[in-house]
Amino acid sequence: MTELPPATHFASPERAPAEEVNAQHAVLAGTDHVTDILDALPHIAMVTNRQRQIVLANRPLLELLGVADPGDLLGQRPGEMVRCIHSDEMAAGCGTAEACAVCGAVNAILECQRTGQKVSRETRITARLGGELQPLDLRVTATPLRVRGEDYVLVSMTDVSDEKRRLTLERIFFHDILNTAGAVRGVLDLLRDAVSPDEMSDLVSIADQGAHQLLDQIQSMRTLVLAESGDLIPDIGAVDAIELISEVVAQYRAHEVAAGRSLVLADDCSTTTFETDRALLGRVLGNLIKNALEASAAGETVTVGCRADDDAVEFWVHNPAVVPRSVQLQVF
Repeated sequence: MTELPPATHFASPERAPAEEVNAQHAVLAGTDHVTDILDALPHIAMVTNRQRQIVLANRPLLELLGVADPGDLLGQRPGEMVRCIHSDEMAAGCGTAEACAVCGAVNAILECQRTGQKVSRETRITARLGGELQPLDLRVTATPLRVRGEDYVLVSMTDVSDEKRRLTLERIFFHDILNTAGAVRGVLDLLRDAVSPDEMSDLVSIADQGAHQLLDQIQSMRTLVLAESGDLIPDIGAVDAIELISEVVAQYRAHEVAAGRSLVLADDCSTTTFETDRALLGRVLGNLIKNALEASAAGETVTVGCRADDDAVEFWVHNPAVVPRSVQLQVF
């Protein structure tokens, strides 16, 4: 009876046998300057064969993984070396799970093999390093390499987590603050032409709300910067769960993103008091609610709630929209 090949949802599951991998390693390691050039690179790099298996790794990669013997990595695929959370979902390993279809690393290698051209892609990997789960944003570059008649791919990876996070935060911050500042300026322009005390009073109230929102957005960015640098000191105190989410819900009912949408508090919220940083939790909940409102169509409802168990308090935000599958695979 013929044995069936391992199953795959994406890339080829086939692997080269250990003796072939060892022979490829010997050829590359014995070729003048290949190892020296690889070790001289400031970022992690490896050489993979046609089956996407590692046949040579540079010193920065070994140091990152805490591997003393380079032979320990031979035959593994890139996702397996960092213990990507999807690398063991299928028997054939890295590249064969459903999530691998949106992985920039395996796609860069496959495209490089197919086109014979240098390819760069970005990828998000949740790795198990040092016994802990660590999210990684990497820029992966795959370059074709031919040694003694055999085709390989030189794969280099650069950590761009800080860069991606900073760019995302800056884009959101400037977008929000410019919108709020523009709204305040618009109200002030209307105030100049106001003709009745009641109209002036209403416009002043709206401008005051906008100014408070502007200050809150600046404070939120300051908090994020302090958190990124490790200088944030939480202000811990007693917080009533329902009181907090009621305040946040009331705040976002008046937000422009809530226009045409319903924002409601769940009927089955738990009444509990717990210790946390009220301002930080309020901002987290506010961001969740804002995201849910932005993802909802006019007429839809966003529901906010909380529940308590023995040792934790869970807050949740629900909206009818569904995250696209390609995004789910990267987020979760």
